[in-house]
Amino acid sequence: MKKLIILPFAILVICSLLTPYLPEARCDNLRSLDGKEWKEIAAVDPDGFNRALLIRGFYEGVAWADVEDYDKFHPTGMNYGNIVEALNQFYSDYKNINVYLGFALQIVTFEIQGADRSTVEKALMGYRFLSTISPEEFAESIKQNAEDRVKVQKEVEEFASQHEDFEELQPIMYEISLDLKNKDLTLQELYDKAKERAR
Repeated sequence: MKKLIILPFAILVICSLLTPYLPEARCDNLRSLDGKEWKEIAAVDPDGFNRALLIRGFYEGVAWADVEDYDKFHPTGMNYGNIVEALNQFYSDYKNINVYLGFALQIVTFEIQGADRSTVEKALMGYRFLSTISPEEFAESIKQNAEDRVKVQKEVEEFASQHEDFEELQPIMYEISLDLKNKDLTLQELYDKAKERAR
């Protein structure tokens, strides 16, 4: 799971929208908009208009921040009313009440895009966990994730320098890596499988 942070710019937009309707909103914590706040807004927003504005503000914040994985947050072919209804249903499950809005939108998007149930459940379990840890623990996990990405990038660059056909095989390696049963394969194993497929 990469890029799981809700971007600060998006959250500032959300907080500005929340202020008139939810004075107690915890906008000091950039990750704190969750199912409890969603339901509090719903109590004073019977037609869903303000929740739709909230979602629009989130998407505009993510778009302005130029997030690489924008499609993870934004289900295509749905209007804001549909997304509000999907989030209402998501937060109706008591187990999801603490899940942050950005994570909830990703789960809703996965489901709309037809992701298999095991993928959705795995992501949801991770997001439920990330929504319960302290801000310090969350920041540390993000830092570790970033360090891991740098380490992987260096490993890939080193591997590429040792294999002349790496650039040619890289798209096939990537395609193979998307299969969940291949998630634990090493670079060498992905390379070997890609080479075999390219024959």
